[in-house]
Amino acid sequence: MPLPKDAGPIPEWIGYIHVDDVDAYAARLAEDGGAIHRPPIDVPGMLRFTVVADRQGAPIALFTANPATPSPPNRLA
Repeated sequence: MPLPKDAGPIPEWIGYIHVDDVDAYAARLAEDGGAIHRPPIDVPGMLRFTVVADRQGAPIALFTANPATPSPPNRLA
């Protein structure tokens, strides 16, 4: 559905999908014609994620919990 020209910013969304192995799924998606927009990266103490797009260009964030990654030191203490 086209938006009016004065509608303001273009609405955007991204889905988050939990996978067992972020790196493997990102590689498979790229081999299948998708694109990697943000290579896999760790968020210390939380998760590992990547931002990809499928063959049609729809953005998707793939993530997995990563409790083995230590959290950064608490700098407020």
